[in-house]
Amino acid sequence: MKPQKRSASPLFQRVPAISATPRSLLAAILSFTCILPLTVELPASAAIPAAAKDKKPKTDPAPKGLPITELSPDEAILHALNRLAYGPRPGDVERVRQMGLAKWIEQQLNPNSIDDKAMEARLQDYPTLRLSTAKLIDEYPQPKQAEKQAQAQTKQEQRRADAAAETVSRDTQAAQGQAAGGSDGEATQPTAANVQGWK
Repeated sequence: MKPQKRSASPLFQRVPAISATPRSLLAAILSFTCILPLTVELPASAAIPAAAKDKKPKTDPAPKGLPITELSPDEAILHALNRLAYGPRPGDVERVRQMGLAKWIEQQLNPNSIDDKAMEARLQDYPTLRLSTAKLIDEYPQPKQAEKQAQAQTKQEQRRADAAAETVSRDTQAAQGQAAGGSDGEATQPTAANVQGWK
């Protein structure tokens, strides 16, 4: 029996042969230079003096005693302003830095310790801020409520006017009836409407 020749595997048939053209060599060199810094540590880090490696970063006394100690002082101040206030306004970071972060946090947690005399002086121009809710509603009703009150008052005045007009018309009818009935010699009896009109 004759040994059969095997054909090349299908995997190797699909891979093209690598050609050594200038373009392919340039691509290989560029890919090698891009990958090399990721895998090999170059001696450039040795250029940093040993004294600089031994120095610890200077920590500010502001974050001491606070739960977050990995932050720099300015980062801790920004973090506190974002979490305990509505974010930093212009000048807030410097004010907190001067005051001290722990003192500022304590002040935020105890608002009664904040001096509000300047704000109270400005609010003196607005007396409605010191009024009770009931007094505010009485003095400054909402537009719909004021409209309802005006309508109710108008209806009440209309009822009074109608009642007065009815009384006057009854009285005049009674007076005309008396004049017409008085010639017959009959005495007229007072009616409830007449009695009400006399009062």
